[in-house]
Amino acid sequence: MPNLLPVESVQRLGKFIYETYVQPARERGEKVVTIHVDEVCQALRYARSPNSIRGVLGSMKFRNTYHLPLVASDELEKGQAMFFTFRLDFHKPDC
Repeated sequence: MPNLLPVESVQRLGKFIYETYVQPARERGEKVVTIHVDEVCQALRYARSPNSIRGVLGSMKFRNTYHLPLVASDELEKGQAMFFTFRLDFHKPDC
Protein backbone atom coordinates (compact mmCIF):
# COMPACT_ATOMS: atom_id res chain seq x y z
CA MET A 1 0.00 0.00 0.00
CA PRO A 2 1.53 3.37 -0.95
CA ASN A 3 2.21 6.09 1.59
CA LEU A 4 -0.55 8.67 1.02
CA LEU A 5 0.43 11.21 3.69
CA PRO A 6 1.14 14.79 2.61
CA VAL A 7 4.84 15.60 2.31
CA GLU A 8 4.92 17.82 5.42
CA SER A 9 3.26 15.06 7.45
CA VAL A 10 5.85 12.55 6.24
CA GLN A 11 8.64 14.96 7.23
CA ARG A 12 7.13 15.44 10.70
CA LEU A 13 6.82 11.70 11.13
CA GLY A 14 10.46 11.23 10.12
CA LYS A 15 11.55 13.94 12.55
CA PHE A 16 9.52 12.34 15.35
CA ILE A 17 11.13 8.95 14.68
CA TYR A 18 14.59 10.50 14.56
CA GLU A 19 14.16 12.50 17.78
CA THR A 20 12.48 9.67 19.68
CA TYR A 21 14.58 6.66 18.64
CA VAL A 22 17.69 7.57 16.66
CA GLN A 23 19.02 10.65 18.43
CA PRO A 24 18.90 9.10 21.94
CA ALA A 25 20.69 5.97 20.64
CA ARG A 26 23.39 8.14 19.06
CA GLU A 27 23.77 10.10 22.29
CA ARG A 28 24.25 6.83 24.18
CA GLY A 29 27.01 5.91 21.74
CA GLU A 30 25.19 2.91 20.28
CA LYS A 31 26.39 1.55 16.94
CA VAL A 32 22.94 0.50 15.67
CA VAL A 33 19.31 1.26 16.43
CA THR A 34 16.36 -1.01 15.77
CA ILE A 35 13.02 0.69 15.32
CA HIS A 36 9.88 -1.42 15.69
CA VAL A 37 6.89 -0.31 13.61
CA ASP A 38 4.39 -1.32 16.31
CA GLU A 39 6.32 0.64 18.95
CA VAL A 40 6.17 3.80 16.82
CA CYS A 41 2.42 3.23 16.22
CA GLN A 42 1.89 2.94 19.95
CA ALA A 43 3.99 6.05 20.72
CA LEU A 44 1.85 7.99 18.24
CA ARG A 45 -1.33 6.61 19.83
CA TYR A 46 -2.11 4.95 16.50
CA ALA A 47 -2.54 8.31 14.75
CA ARG A 48 -0.44 6.93 11.85
CA SER A 49 -0.82 3.57 10.17
CA PRO A 50 1.91 0.94 10.19
CA ASN A 51 2.16 1.38 6.40
CA SER A 52 2.89 5.10 6.82
CA ILE A 53 5.61 4.34 9.36
CA ARG A 54 7.09 1.63 7.12
CA GLY A 55 7.01 4.09 4.25
CA VAL A 56 9.09 6.60 6.19
CA LEU A 57 11.53 4.07 7.66
CA GLY A 58 12.06 2.40 4.31
CA SER A 59 12.51 5.61 2.36
CA MET A 60 15.81 6.85 1.00
CA LYS A 61 14.77 10.38 1.98
CA PHE A 62 14.66 9.41 5.69
CA ARG A 63 17.94 7.48 5.48
CA ASN A 64 19.73 10.25 3.61
CA THR A 65 18.39 13.06 5.80
CA TYR A 66 19.56 11.41 9.01
CA HIS A 67 22.58 9.51 7.61
CA LEU A 68 21.15 6.09 8.46
CA PRO A 69 22.38 3.12 6.45
CA LEU A 70 19.78 0.34 6.65
CA VAL A 71 21.44 -2.88 7.79
CA ALA A 72 18.42 -5.13 8.38
CA SER A 73 14.67 -5.40 8.27
CA ASP A 74 12.31 -8.32 8.63
CA GLU A 75 9.21 -9.45 6.80
CA LEU A 76 7.20 -11.10 9.52
CA GLU A 77 3.68 -9.85 8.96
CA LYS A 78 2.18 -10.50 5.52
CA GLY A 79 5.50 -9.80 3.84
CA GLN A 80 5.78 -6.35 5.43
CA ALA A 81 8.70 -5.27 7.58
CA MET A 82 7.93 -4.89 11.27
CA PHE A 83 11.34 -3.57 12.29
CA PHE A 84 14.20 -1.67 10.70
CA THR A 85 17.80 -1.69 11.97
CA PHE A 86 20.06 1.20 11.03
CA ARG A 87 23.79 1.70 11.51
CA LEU A 88 24.47 4.91 13.38
CA ASP A 89 27.04 7.06 11.66
CA PHE A 90 27.82 10.00 13.88
CA HIS A 91 26.80 12.84 11.56
CA LYS A 92 24.60 15.73 12.46
CA PRO A 93 21.32 15.73 10.50
CA ASP A 94 20.86 18.30 7.76
CA CYS A 95 17.55 19.57 9.12
